[in-house]
Amino acid sequence: MNFTSPNNKILNNRKSSGYFILCLVALIFLGYSLVALNNRFQFDDLGFSALVRDHGLWNSFKSMYFSWETTYNTFILFFLLKWVSAIPPYAYNIPILFINVYCFFRLLKTIFQHYSIAISTKDVLLVAALIISISYFSCRATGNVVYWVTGQIVYCLFLCFLFLGLHFWIKKKLFLASVCMFLFAHTRINYDAIFMSLYAGYFACHWYQNKKITINWKLQIPLLFFFAGLITYIIIPGNFKRVDSFTVANPGQHLSVIIVIKGWISAFKHLAGIIIMSWKQLIILPVGLILGLYLSKNFQLNKYITPRFLLYCSLVFVIAYISQSTVIFIAIKTPVGYGRIFYFLEILLFMLLLLYGVYFGFIFQLHVAAKTRNLLLPVISIAILLAVAIDYYRNYSLTRKFANAYDNRIESIVKSKKDERKDKAYLPPLPNSGILDFMEISPETNGDMSDNNAVYVRYYQLPFSIYLRK
Repeated sequence: MNFTSPNNKILNNRKSSGYFILCLVALIFLGYSLVALNNRFQFDDLGFSALVRDHGLWNSFKSMYFSWETTYNTFILFFLLKWVSAIPPYAYNIPILFINVYCFFRLLKTIFQHYSIAISTKDVLLVAALIISISYFSCRATGNVVYWVTGQIVYCLFLCFLFLGLHFWIKKKLFLASVCMFLFAHTRINYDAIFMSLYAGYFACHWYQNKKITINWKLQIPLLFFFAGLITYIIIPGNFKRVDSFTVANPGQHLSVIIVIKGWISAFKHLAGIIIMSWKQLIILPVGLILGLYLSKNFQLNKYITPRFLLYCSLVFVIAYISQSTVIFIAIKTPVGYGRIFYFLEILLFMLLLLYGVYFGFIFQLHVAAKTRNLLLPVISIAILLAVAIDYYRNYSLTRKFANAYDNRIESIVKSKKDERKDKAYLPPLPNSGILDFMEISPETNGDMSDNNAVYVRYYQLPFSIYLRK
């Protein structure tokens, strides 16, 4: 191989790789937005909106504070969902995607500046958009994380408090960092566990590399606010009632070191499943490789992204995974839990896979002949873009049918209300909602309505009961 004049080869690979990354991000944004147009408000969205409408913001918060899972961020959630009747779901979905990208971009740019890594703003924005869009596309709880409005506000929007908190913290803007970290602590307890493991992992790796740790205690003020937020989160009475309501796998099982270790083993088996369960996760590594080809000209990044750096990142991720798994296991006595609570952890996993891909991209650039690169790059790129496009097309077609049927159902019950109907209404089942998470109403059982049915009756203020037609 001829390495005497690699610049043109690198530039050609960078140009084609850049087009692929840009097309992939644009395709995910477009596909996500089109599917979001077919999204409809879910059970909790309507319930929270009706609660605030009927009782006001403060009384609704107090009711939740003492009776169900609540954080101070619930104020923000209730305020946003107050406008459900006037704002369609996609008016939340699409802007929150852009907010996630912007806040993560601010954090990434600050990190690069802190470590004096020269990289253009355009490239930082492209990387941030790629990471967030991949997490929206590939996470295993897509429907009740990035489409379900309550879920997206809680699991995506509130995660921005951490992005901005770390950004301000690195910039030494301690007041803003403290506010953001306090609010982040009220996002989710498993998110708090992940952050603490990241914080500890960073110092552990720093000590291992430098054999010493120097701490500026003044700069740790945001950490104190984070702990203050965590404590006030933990003592909220409603959170205990929510945990007590879980139907756990082994309610009589007492916690012990052996039991928790078994939980870790089960969780790591589950982790392997996250990576290989779907092609949506499997594409992340080749996407990272192409990103590596795009960034291969940046020699500072080449010096940073080394096997030792990847080992540190892997270790920190393992600590984060154990931390989250332990918290979940203690709370509901199961090592896995349900999908949406793993969203933050999956972002970290996808970032780790992308970093490995970037490193392989650097190796690929140096040690693979240009002829082979020029053959493989378009094949991999086209295959990934086609797979993503076909997936979104199928989901759009499926969710379009669901959305039309859902709208017809709502029109029907609103018309029945105007006609002053008093007897029970039996509604036909809706078609498959596809990627969108949706809780169908229930058939009549002993004359009682399920909570899901009752939410629609309360939200639309119906003078009659509704049931699913058998």
